[in-house]
Formats: sequence, structure tokens, C-alpha cells
Amino acid sequence: MASHATAGLPPPTPWQRFTRMLDTERDTIRYIIWYAVLAGVISLSLPLGTQAVFNLVSTGAVFGSTYLLIAVVVGGVLLGGLLTVGQLTLVEAIEQRIFAKAAIEYAYRLPRIKPEALEGQNPAELVNRFFDVLTVQKGLTKFLIDISFAALQVLFGVIVLAFYHPIFIAFGLFTIVALVLVYALNYRRALRTSI
Repeated sequence: MASHATAGLPPPTPWQRFTRMLDTERDTIRYIIWYAVLAGVISLSLPLGTQAVFNLVSTGAVFGSTYLLIAVVVGGVLLGGLLTVGQLTLVEAIEQRIFAKAAIEYAYRLPRIKPEALEGQNPAELVNRFFDVLTVQKGLTKFLIDISFAALQVLFGVIVLAFYHPIFIAFGLFTIVALVLVYALNYRRALRTSI
């Protein structure tokens, strides 16, 4: 297979390399996203349940239903925690497979490098690029779990706010547009400075 330089193509961007690396993990990533959606929906039980408990207690009504509601809220928090543990387990499996693929690829390619191909290069520096896999592994958890969970929390939070008062619909849309603008305006510069 011809390299990008010999084929006249520009080298792949970091994002293209990252997505190509995760391409074989699509099914697992889909499960991680579904877990994030379920955890986001379940995490709504905490603020809504807490509000309902306070409303019941503030009216002086402490019935068996209050205790049941508290049990449902605690169960929702526990289930959300279990889903997060499931996400972390799936991400850990992806990280292990990425490391194994990179190690096998290096073990295959390293003995087959022709010495003349290394002229003008620092071989030790080229071999140290293997450790970039560790950087990818550290960032993968944040990318797959934290970003998806935060985005879904914002979305579900805006939906819940919309039920309280119509003005919150405009506030929620403004918040989402502001977040998208911050991302769009800083993405290129942030990517360039981090690599």
C-alpha cells in the first residue's frame, strides 16, 4: 500500500487518524453512547425526585409514598453508577485493544525497516512515537464518557427547564448555541496547540 507522500495525498489530520483508529470499535462505542443516554435519563431522577420529596415534606405530608420516592431516587442514583461502571469497563476494553494493535503493528514493522529509509531521521524518536498510544488511552475515557455524558446532561437539563417556564426554552437554546459557538471558534486553535 502506498503512503500518502508517494500517492500525492496530504497526510491525514489528527482527527482522521483518531477516527480510523476507533473505526473497528464502532459497536462498543455505540454501547457506551447508549449507556450514557440511559444514565442521563436516570440521572434526572435525582433533581426531580428531590423536588418531589421536598414538596411532600414541606406540605407536612410524610407518608409511605415519601419513603418510596426516596427509595426510587436512591435506586436511580445506584443504577446510574452501575451504568457508569459499565461504560468504564467498555472503554478499558477499547484501550486494551488499541494498545495491543499498536504493539503488534510496531513488532511487525520495526524489524522490516530498511536502514536507508531512516536517513535524516532519529530512529529513537520514531520508536518513541509508540508511547503516543498511552496519550490516546488517557484521553479516550474523557472523550467517550465525559463528553457524551456532559452533552446529554445539558440536553436533558434544557428539556427539564422547559417544563418549568417558557422563558427557559429560550435560555436553553441560548446555552446550547453558546456552547456550540465556543466549540466552533476554539476547535482548530486548540487542536493545533495540543498536538
